[in-house]
Amino acid sequence: MWIFGCVSVVAVLYAVTQKIGLIAILLYYAECGIELPDNNAIQKYTTKAVKKLLHIPS
Repeated sequence: MWIFGCVSVVAVLYAVTQKIGLIAILLYYAECGIELPDNNAIQKYTTKAVKKLLHIPS
């Protein structure tokens, strides 16, 4: 059971790290004066990235 707990902690820490990285990138773009993408563009590129990760043709 402790293995499940350790894996869960690692997964949560990884997710938090990824979220912080994404926020840092968006903050960088905002501070450079680059227009941030809208929700539709983010959704489009998220889908595109998942398809690329899973080797699904677009």
